[in-house]
Amino acid sequence: MSTVKDLQVFMRLLMVLCFLGIVVSIPTWDPFFDQTTVDNLVPGGSHIESNVPSAFRAAKKQMSVQTLGRPGNVTINNHLYEPPVFYVFKRQLWYMNNESTIWPVNMRNSSTTHPLPMQLVVEEKQGGIPGTWRWEGSMLNFDLLGKKSPVHRLFFVCLLNNSYNVFFSPSPTPRPDGCEITTLHSFVYSSVQVHD
Repeated sequence: MSTVKDLQVFMRLLMVLCFLGIVVSIPTWDPFFDQTTVDNLVPGGSHIESNVPSAFRAAKKQMSVQTLGRPGNVTINNHLYEPPVFYVFKRQLWYMNNESTIWPVNMRNSSTTHPLPMQLVVEEKQGGIPGTWRWEGSMLNFDLLGKKSPVHRLFFVCLLNNSYNVFFSPSPTPRPDGCEITTLHSFVYSSVQVHD
């Protein structure tokens, strides 16, 4: 009689061990419990900061969009509780709106509406002026197609319609009224491998 009970206990134990083996073998994100923010979903995704000297008094100035959650002009803000996440993939700058929506940051011709020729705009589809985005250390660079020069690191932050919009000039240009020269940085990129 004891051998039948021992056999039943052994079979139950074996079933529990098999069940545990199945549960452990189910694939999950690693580490499973650390996936709490959008920037953890994309390796190298991070906030981008501007070093614009006098347009703001706050220490951190983060890149964002004019209206969070919607395509629009790229802006610099200094009171964001959780700044948006950007990343460069296949030489395109991307804006992570949420876990299911990622939009490209395009360079648009602004010469008809502003003294600076190009403006950064988040849109639903890739387009705009052809060029490539890349990181050089922590600094974000934009190169026009076929031209690579250190001057392409300089961006401008200009007050336009009550927000600080981000503009770009492919050649040295005097600073227009209401604008500050800036560079854009992500300090994640000094230690992360960039995906081209």
